[in-house]
Amino acid sequence: MALFNFATASVSKADLAARLEDVQKDAMKLLNEGGVSKFAAALEWRGEAAALVREAVLDTFRMTDPTPIFTERREGRLGDTYEFEQLINTLRVVEYSPQSDPQVFTPRKGLHTIKTSSFELAYGIPLQKVLVGQHTIGEFVGMAAEALTRHYADLTLTAIDKACAVGSTDIKGRPLRTMAAGTDVSKAEIDAALRRMHAYNSGVTIFGSRYALDAIYTHGASQTEALANELNARGVIGSYRGARMVEMVDDHNLFYQSFSKVNGVDLEKLLFVAAGTPGAILLEKDLSALDWEEMNSRTAQWRQGVRFESGILVHSPHRYHVIQLA
Repeated sequence: MALFNFATASVSKADLAARLEDVQKDAMKLLNEGGVSKFAAALEWRGEAAALVREAVLDTFRMTDPTPIFTERREGRLGDTYEFEQLINTLRVVEYSPQSDPQVFTPRKGLHTIKTSSFELAYGIPLQKVLVGQHTIGEFVGMAAEALTRHYADLTLTAIDKACAVGSTDIKGRPLRTMAAGTDVSKAEIDAALRRMHAYNSGVTIFGSRYALDAIYTHGASQTEALANELNARGVIGSYRGARMVEMVDDHNLFYQSFSKVNGVDLEKLLFVAAGTPGAILLEKDLSALDWEEMNSRTAQWRQGVRFESGILVHSPHRYHVIQLA
């Protein structure tokens, strides 16, 4: 499950490829000169190379990271507990009477604790495959980045899906979820969802798989030249009633023999409508000090691990709408 370049990596794709190619060349040189024993003994090089590979994984992930669209990202410190404080405006104008004590109003506070969990992405690079040229280190970097994208997309969309559960309503009592009558979203269903979202949100965007979005073209969605220029950069495939339509890639996992799911529902059966102003916070804590690298000489596998801690709080569910297809 991925989007297109909504986040910015620290290096370009060309620089990333060049760095990984250098690691590949050095790895091949060590293996050809002294096999896995020399590779295992090159502790300093392994440490530096593993750090570069992990950074390449994160940079590749940032190119398709979906979280900046749906959430406001914040960084926290390990061991600290964080609360989201929302000021509620209770101020109002009252009639003034001379020589009377004023009625003083102060904003009220709404507090929500943001819970985080620790995660790990551990992967092994089989050096025999690298040595014979069957695979490159860059390929494993791409796979690791895809795993991160799937994790964060699932984490984010599941939180939004739960916040927009059946029966939940916005600040005007309108439902946050539409249970579509058919396998395609009808004009009445998508129009009603957008009408609710446009009422107090700007920059509205419709996200979903191409399969789910395609039905909206029959209701009058358009593709302008300006939007066409965004296709390759951001996956924008059209617009409908002032909302951009953005494709989320529904990838098939060969190992698990399944397509992308959100909270147990196939991605192609869901449409997410999001406001330009995020209604959720993604809190991240740095666990990079616990990242690791090791060499298993017996299996000729170069193993690495990326650790991180994160959690999501959907504090303003009315900034989202979920349409679930039959």
